[in-house]
Amino acid sequence: MKKIARAIHHFFQELRHADMKTRKRWRALLSGASMLLVIALWVLYSKVAFPSYDTVATETAAPATQLFATTTASEKTPPTSSSAGGSSILDTFGRGLAVFGKDLQNGVRAVGDAVRSSFERAAANFRKTNSFEVRTPTSTEGGTSTAPEPIPPTPLP
Repeated sequence: MKKIARAIHHFFQELRHADMKTRKRWRALLSGASMLLVIALWVLYSKVAFPSYDTVATETAAPATQLFATTTASEKTPPTSSSAGGSSILDTFGRGLAVFGKDLQNGVRAVGDAVRSSFERAAANFRKTNSFEVRTPTSTEGGTSTAPEPIPPTPLP
């Protein structure tokens, strides 16, 4: 074990003193390898931590007394890939993308309806015409004089 650690330490010491082109190449290779390792560990963890969708759907079928039990048989068991015996991560991603697409479509439709109704209200306001009526005050309205009261001058300092 110490030999392996010493060899790795020696490799990185030589890499520190190598030219820039070599360092960049090894940085890219090691970064890619570490990303692949993290993704592989994540996939393994998700397979272990989360049971497959098929077994969960058959075990937790919605009882008749459940308040919002609206699932159908086709929603309980999604299509499975024939090679793995269960749904693959790409199938799950595809179903999630389809649901996201439907939600996005509904959201865009709602925004479009709101914009359309705003334009219709604005067009109705533009079509509306105003009418002005100029009347002279009569004695029943409280005023006998049509001239405004004079404003007294204000002296400036």
